[in-house]
Amino acid sequence: MSNKDLTPFEELKAEKKQEADTTNQERDDLRKVLSTAEGQRLIYRLFEFSGIYRNAYSGDRHSTDYNCGMQAVGQFLLEEAMDANPQGTSAIIIKNKTKK
Repeated sequence: MSNKDLTPFEELKAEKKQEADTTNQERDDLRKVLSTAEGQRLIYRLFEFSGIYRNAYSGDRHSTDYNCGMQAVGQFLLEEAMDANPQGTSAIIIKNKTKK
């Protein structure tokens, strides 16, 4: 059966399933990255680089806008990591924050 033979409802259902499959694969990929020490270090470096722990305001509008964009990417990564492995992500943050 080709997509042309599907009803609009069946097409929508197939699209939703494809989206769910993609989301599940992405979470599995991130779980695998977070399961290694190397992946944990990388993810934490990206959290720090994106500035999610810093104030985005710089006094200059363009720099502040840039910092806000960086933080948005970091916050996206944090949310994805928390969805994939909340305990592991929390442990990475705690471990690295207590080092300082």
